[in-house]
Amino acid sequence: MEYLSIIDVPSAELSGKRIFLRVDYNVPIKGEIISEHYRITHTIQTIEYLLKKETSIVIASHHEQKDDRGNPVYLSLEPVKEALQDMLNQEVKFKKGEIDEKALKEARNLKPGEILMLDNLRFDPREKAYSEKPDEEYCKFLASFGDVYVFEAFGAAHRKHVSTNGMVKYFKRRLIGILVKKELGVLEKIRDNPEKPFCVVVGGGKVNDKLEALKNLAGKADVILTGGLVAHTFLKALGKRVGREIIEDEWVKTAKEILNEHRGKIILPVDYVVRETSGKITVVDNEIPEGCEGFDIGPKTMKKYAEELRNKATIFWNGPLGKIEEVEFENGSAGIAREIALCWWRGATTVVGGGDTITALNKAGVMENEFTHISTGGGATLQYLAGKVLPALEHIETKE
Repeated sequence: MEYLSIIDVPSAELSGKRIFLRVDYNVPIKGEIISEHYRITHTIQTIEYLLKKETSIVIASHHEQKDDRGNPVYLSLEPVKEALQDMLNQEVKFKKGEIDEKALKEARNLKPGEILMLDNLRFDPREKAYSEKPDEEYCKFLASFGDVYVFEAFGAAHRKHVSTNGMVKYFKRRLIGILVKKELGVLEKIRDNPEKPFCVVVGGGKVNDKLEALKNLAGKADVILTGGLVAHTFLKALGKRVGREIIEDEWVKTAKEILNEHRGKIILPVDYVVRETSGKITVVDNEIPEGCEGFDIGPKTMKKYAEELRNKATIFWNGPLGKIEEVEFENGSAGIAREIALCWWRGATTVVGGGDTITALNKAGVMENEFTHISTGGGATLQYLAGKVLPALEHIETKE
């Protein structure tokens, strides 16, 4: 299925219209400082394209970070507005706080070439609650901010919220942006027809999503290299020790199903960098002893994985292989990043997905242009590769 994008419709369909542009500016913010601009910079092409078509634009995004206890914190998008304004070299109006009638009035007063950015959509609890408790009146209200809906938030495409699903059906024109068009094109080839030999590298958390994607990809992959909590889940499925890690029975069941069907393709680490109860960091072989926490792949595994990656035609990587927030445990992910970059230089198609994986690239000192494609999606990428319909695309027009 091919979705209709802004570059697929005549200019007259856009000119003079007010665009509701749903982006994903869920970038790391500390104080007023943004430490990762990747998701912002990759929307610039779409914004500038729309401005050239003499549209006005209402930009909307969510933003959510976790505090030290793992609880959600919703921050203002004002620092993002400042960064966006600098990138575009033009004024971006900003409606701080609540998205209300005053914000709607500002949107309706926009002239062609002007931009209004709304504050964090999640300041209103109705945004996120839509999947469980739909509020159609709020959907209609938010839809009244624009004439044309453009979805450019691939990182949030797996969320059934007001701005990604509920409001979309109230627009006559419902399109995707240039970034989402590229994302879908690259990932569809990985999902349906990857050039072989094909290697999948998977790590990090969100194990349920990753195992679901692996169920779909394993039949097409020639080899699957594992790390992080994903590797620990397979380790437990094989009856080996995983130290202090708590792993859900449901994950283990799915891992056993994958192993039973594709055991020869699943490669587990042969050594692990662990932190002992005393705080000492050591390297252990084959499994993670009781009382220890496994936070990275070891040097033997790194060497083994580098050999597996060589001479592959297609490589897909999602999720760091260690706890990259701590410098002692970033070596495995950084090494893999550098190795995949070398594979690209040798002619492989290399696709990287997920925000944490992008952080690993930065730590490794490799450049964005040393990969075929870096996806802005994490969970969305995995769901799409698992063959699921993304909620954000449910009401988007198709070329058919």
